[in-house]
Amino acid sequence: MPGVLRVVQFRDAEGAVLARPGSAGARAARRAAFSALPPGSVDAVRGAIRGAIGDVLGEVPESATGFRPHVSVAYSASDGPAAPVEEALAAREFSPARARVSSAELIVIHRDNEMYEWETFATVPLG
Repeated sequence: MPGVLRVVQFRDAEGAVLARPGSAGARAARRAAFSALPPGSVDAVRGAIRGAIGDVLGEVPESATGFRPHVSVAYSASDGPAAPVEEALAAREFSPARARVSSAELIVIHRDNEMYEWETFATVPLG
């Protein structure tokens, strides 16, 4: 993977600015999350990194589709009602928040212990 880092660093990927909408946004089965906006800024960085991985490895192991940029605000490792979290989020009014992302991490992720766990393999500076 060191080759991926060299390729990514020469790509034209600028740091992404993320803003979250004023409502709960996307929700997966066990996650409450706010969507990251504009999604194109995150997609551009993700695409550059995926392109570099493909250049070095010849293929990219993870699917290009299905990813939705987000900021998780609640996550459960077990089944349970989503309503309490949804109601707590709906009862509040949120102002958009912005963050300047200066790096992306390439991670090794697994669910060996029935929860997401990861280690940072490398950090790629952006912009």
